[in-house]
Amino acid sequence: MSVQRILCLGGGPAGLYTALLMKKADPRRVVRVVERNQPGDTFGWGVVFSDQTLGNLEAADPETAAEVVGAFNRWDDIDVHFKGRTVTSGGHGFCGIGRKRLLNILQERCEALDVELAYDDEVARPHCGARIRGRSGRGGRRTQQPHPRPLRGNLRTGRGAAAMPLRLAGHA
Repeated sequence: MSVQRILCLGGGPAGLYTALLMKKADPRRVVRVVERNQPGDTFGWGVVFSDQTLGNLEAADPETAAEVVGAFNRWDDIDVHFKGRTVTSGGHGFCGIGRKRLLNILQERCEALDVELAYDDEVARPHCGARIRGRSGRGGRRTQQPHPRPLRGNLRTGRGAAAMPLRLAGHA
């Protein structure tokens, strides 16, 4: 049986988190993330998570979730200041983390799981079993090359009945 090779284009939060989940789901996979920028480069200031998103992170990968949650700033009240008045809305349950800190945590988790990370690199035509394109940050400037045919079947992620099919494009 051949080893499944997965290439994630983009080393932002989406690409890194997808890569570590794919590797965690099957450690035999060869998972590689290719990012055009340096590992310390980032675009944007921070990432905000709802309580529901945190629950999803904890269900998918408790180890990463614990590291991310440990670096959070939390709040549940939102103050709206308008024309000299302040209106407070509570009970929202949000938390946030600096984007660079989140990237560092995800990069370290990927390295711990033996995900290959390549920086300052462009991909003209990926040759792999599956290709995943991250859409976090300024991902819109990346180009996508067409593939001759989609992979056969679905790659399932998650646990038990909550598993969702993830369709991948790539070479068979």
